[in-house]
Amino acid sequence: MDILTCGVCQMDPHYKQGGITDDLPILLGNEASGVVSAVGPDANEVAPGDRVILNWRTVCRECRACAKASRSLA
Repeated sequence: MDILTCGVCQMDPHYKQGGITDDLPILLGNEASGVVSAVGPDANEVAPGDRVILNWRTVCRECRACAKASRSLA
């Protein structure tokens, strides 16, 4: 995926300032969007050129949050 935009989470400054001390390295930022640049041989839901977003959490498609999400965001 080629990232085109990425938001800054309200928690990101806390990591930078040392207020949250999780082990490094940490990938900060969320709500990224971009364009699919390549896919693997088993990919069947996206294709190169598709516009996509990155989800900040793992999608299980079974929990309450996944069940109520729009299909385009699940």
